[in-house]
Amino acid sequence: MSITFLAVILCVSLPLSYLIIKYSEDLLRKQIEESILKSVEAEEGNLRTAIINGDYWQIFKRVEAWSNFKGIEYVAILDPQGFVLAHSKPQSFPIYTYYFPQEGEVSVDIKGFNRIIGRVVFKVDNKYVENSLKPVKLFSAGFTSLFATFGFMLGLSISLRIYGRLKRILKMATDAEKGKVYPVSFIEKDEIQEFANHLYQSFKNIERLLENARFEGSFFSNLINSLGEMIFVLDTEGRIIFANSVISHFHYRYKDLIGRRFIILVCDPKVRSKLRSAMALRESVILDCYFRGRSRKVNVLLNFMWKGEFYLATMRDISELKEMEKRVRLMENLSLLGEMSVGLAHELKNALLPIRLLADVEEWDEEDINVVKQSLVRVDRVLINMLNFARQDKEVKSQFSVGELVRGIYNLFEPLLKEKGINFIIDIQEDISLFMERGYLELILVNLLKNAVDAVKVGGNVGLETKVKGNMLVFCVWDDGPGIDEDLKNKVFEPFFTTKKGGTGLGLSIALRYTYMLKGYLTFESKKGYGTRFYLEVPLNG
Repeated sequence: MSITFLAVILCVSLPLSYLIIKYSEDLLRKQIEESILKSVEAEEGNLRTAIINGDYWQIFKRVEAWSNFKGIEYVAILDPQGFVLAHSKPQSFPIYTYYFPQEGEVSVDIKGFNRIIGRVVFKVDNKYVENSLKPVKLFSAGFTSLFATFGFMLGLSISLRIYGRLKRILKMATDAEKGKVYPVSFIEKDEIQEFANHLYQSFKNIERLLENARFEGSFFSNLINSLGEMIFVLDTEGRIIFANSVISHFHYRYKDLIGRRFIILVCDPKVRSKLRSAMALRESVILDCYFRGRSRKVNVLLNFMWKGEFYLATMRDISELKEMEKRVRLMENLSLLGEMSVGLAHELKNALLPIRLLADVEEWDEEDINVVKQSLVRVDRVLINMLNFARQDKEVKSQFSVGELVRGIYNLFEPLLKEKGINFIIDIQEDISLFMERGYLELILVNLLKNAVDAVKVGGNVGLETKVKGNMLVFCVWDDGPGIDEDLKNKVFEPFFTTKKGGTGLGLSIALRYTYMLKGYLTFESKKGYGTRFYLEVPLNG
């Protein structure tokens, strides 16, 4: 009981202390953030002028001043594209490097001429907040300890009182076993008194319950016989001592089975061997086997259980279920065949796109011929990959560089990029070497880039970047297209979902499958009106 009281006190005081600390932390963070936000608001005009005029000295001075505010870990000013104009940690974030947003940051847009010309980004120093709240935490710890001690002592006192009353109830139960039944009364009229009264009444009703047991035995016997499963009770030697009436459906009579060995009713010798092992070890097993009826064999699910003094065996006819499973498996194979067919058409369409674009060119130069050759190689690779995917085979791993892979992909897209006037921005680490299934990786990147090219308008921007993250290489495929609607983000990887006219909706679904086969991750982020970024992470060591 004392432990219970202690647990109750802790369950109440700990969350309360946590809420107080959390509220204090949030209040302190809010004050720190508001101090910066007010300063940014006051200096917005000067900062706007400095950004427009390119006065980086003034920009840096503002960053330095804000970074000296109490509780601020760092401050940065970025341009609209996310590149650093000034940072309080210039060694780690030099000017004009791309800035990846960090968790817990606060961002303030700086507007000029009705558009965003920059952003102020800052983050509250967690260590400063924790150090500032140490007195509050010490007070909460003392408060919790005081109430925990009080709860323990109160619980101990109540426990001793309850123990004495329960001891009297135990003596009443012991005497009842000897045939002497009497009630027990306490001063407190609470749940323990109710329990004692209930126990006394239960002893008086035992004889009546025993009489009812005979009726219930007959009732459950009829119930067992009405079940759809065959039920057998076996002795320790495996002989049948009971069988319900369902055996009559298979032309057996009760007296024909009593005393016979249960194992002869199983057709498969291997299953019989497993049953012998289970009986020798007193184990329970579940087996899919055939039951030997008088006129036919029946596919059943056998549940064979050891119950301490006897075996209980139940058999359920699963013939219709097995037939249904075959039909479902056939339908799944047909569905997969249809999906693979559409996926193959989708990938071949992408692979043949450069050839279609060059079909209108009257004379091909050497570069055009190389593009056609590479497209045909890609068609061959797509067919091989699709066949391997359908057979669940794996492509052979090979060694290749990132630069070599990206150059080959760029050659495939070059005619389309020129036709739409798209700027293709590449920022990769060419010297990185990978050892993996090259065809899978190429297929994923081609699908992502095809979607990016389709998303932007004439003169738009599409990019491919790489970055090492631990033991993973991250490919980032981005575009400055219209972005993805919020209500559609959870559907982009679903097969056959597409917003493009004439699209199959399989590009990203196939890309995701091959990502799993490479033991990688595929995620994205998109903001309406600001474009989309897909991140593909693959292991550096394959």
